[in-house]
Amino acid sequence: LEKLRFGDLISVSANVLANVEQLKALNARAQGEVTIREAIQELEMWAAQAEFSFSDYKHSNGSNMKVIRDWKESINSVKDSQALLQSLKNSPFYAQFSDKTKVWETRLSDLDVYLPQMNDIQRKWIYLEPIFGRGALPAEASRFARVDSEFRLILADVVRDARLVSLCGRQSLRKSLEQIIDQLNRCQKALNQFLEEKRSAFPRFYFLGDDDLLEILGQSTNPTVIQSHLKKLFQVCLKTLPIRRRSDTSLQVWLQNLSDEMRSTLKKLSLEAIRDENLDPARYPSQVLCLAEQVRFCRNCEQTLNGTKDFAKLKAGLQEQLKAYTSSKVNDVVLDLKLKALILDVIHHIDVVDQLVSNNASSAQCWTWQRQLRFYLVGEAVVARQVNSEFDYTYEGINFLCQIIYCLPF
Repeated sequence: LEKLRFGDLISVSANVLANVEQLKALNARAQGEVTIREAIQELEMWAAQAEFSFSDYKHSNGSNMKVIRDWKESINSVKDSQALLQSLKNSPFYAQFSDKTKVWETRLSDLDVYLPQMNDIQRKWIYLEPIFGRGALPAEASRFARVDSEFRLILADVVRDARLVSLCGRQSLRKSLEQIIDQLNRCQKALNQFLEEKRSAFPRFYFLGDDDLLEILGQSTNPTVIQSHLKKLFQVCLKTLPIRRRSDTSLQVWLQNLSDEMRSTLKKLSLEAIRDENLDPARYPSQVLCLAEQVRFCRNCEQTLNGTKDFAKLKAGLQEQLKAYTSSKVNDVVLDLKLKALILDVIHHIDVVDQLVSNNASSAQCWTWQRQLRFYLVGEAVVARQVNSEFDYTYEGINFLCQIIYCLPF
């Protein structure tokens, strides 16, 4: 070809013209084969250059290791290579390179399975490894230890040869990944069941995320850790005091006792406040103040509806109460918030009285009154009633300091 001259073609021009169709077909075939060869070369270059990226990770046993990052880029590069190979199948010359293309089809198909599986495994492993590392679930510790050991061996091999295609040369990788996924799922299921049992035993644990719950369960004898989560478990817990005496009871029992004592204290204070005719906002918690005012208002309303009092005096008393609250000058932030909560209640009570008057209510059984949410002292208990429904007041701690919305009756 190097010695071929244009004159040589001129000298055989008759033969060229006679075989022009064959020459065109030969040229098209050559171009098609070149396209496939270049694509295969591109795949080989990609195989040599495409590598995993890594980031540092500290194992719970204290050792430093590498984990894979940028999974999306690696998975997308495999998808792009598959698309390139798929585009060649439309060529009539594809079959002539089947020995090479079949190899690449197998490699890329395997990688398309391996990479998402490994990504899923690593994500679950990174979540579970610290949990099992601190002994949160001893019953499943041996199972996770086997998974941990096998997956770290796979990661170590990947670090030694970071090329993506190196996974295709690992014996029984598909089976190993499937087994690891199955075992991790079993560990995850056992963990979820464990957490659900703890939450069922003490429902306030639902207020904690899995990580916080595992921390408090794993360090149940550490008062500092427990106290750091009390505000999440009890929304009215604004301040914690140091625990002076170690308890021998289990964490759930201790927390349940704390919850019971909080309700008992609220009940005791509520009964005192309801019977206190000169209610001092500085003396009681906001929740207790509001409950006492609700009970007192319902009692006065029903006395008015039964004819022993009149609505004009009831409304005048509420307006005086509102004036006293709104004109109070206080420097204490907490007391100021208590007064704001009481002001909201009094405004609502005045509105209820106006509704009763406008509807000519004359009985405690009238619809205007029955549809209201009402609170009564029955013996030593407070009950809430609305229409035909009645519920015991449970003295569950509520943060009334941030009350900004009042629930209106239907």
